[in-house]
Amino acid sequence: MKKKLATFLLTVAMGITLMACEGNSGTSTSSDSSPEPTQSESNEVSEDTSEQAGGPTIDDLESYLLDKGVLSGEKTQTSAEMIGAISGFKYADSNAEIYEYDENSDDYKTLSDGEAIEIEGMSGYTVSSTAINGKFVLMASSSGEISQELIDAFNSFK
Repeated sequence: MKKKLATFLLTVAMGITLMACEGNSGTSTSSDSSPEPTQSESNEVSEDTSEQAGGPTIDDLESYLLDKGVLSGEKTQTSAEMIGAISGFKYADSNAEIYEYDENSDDYKTLSDGEAIEIEGMSGYTVSSTAINGKFVLMASSSGEISQELIDAFNSFK
């Protein structure tokens, strides 16, 4: 079990390093090749996106949990794509990792069914959810258990 956790943490660190290097390469990583919208189109796109997304963001959830006093320590970005998530972060002192998923993704559906998902590129290494609240998934980090107060606050977020 300790080897799995150490390997997972090493992989996450390598993923973050690769993402940082990729960001400095000077090339665009966007798969969208459409032209940039004009200012008026940009305003229309933002309004449509917020209406479609309709709901809280992962930043809203983080602020809520910080206000409740259930997250502590330093925030670290995670390599969310390695577990099929859109974005994610962790607070090591709270032993918590929080991810945002596309609710239509296979990985999200697997986690929602109470099953574990395999970490990309790490055959045989899996993660599972501690709690799910809409598109957000709470997972215990490799360093320990999550407090019940954090789980309750996560579940009460709307």
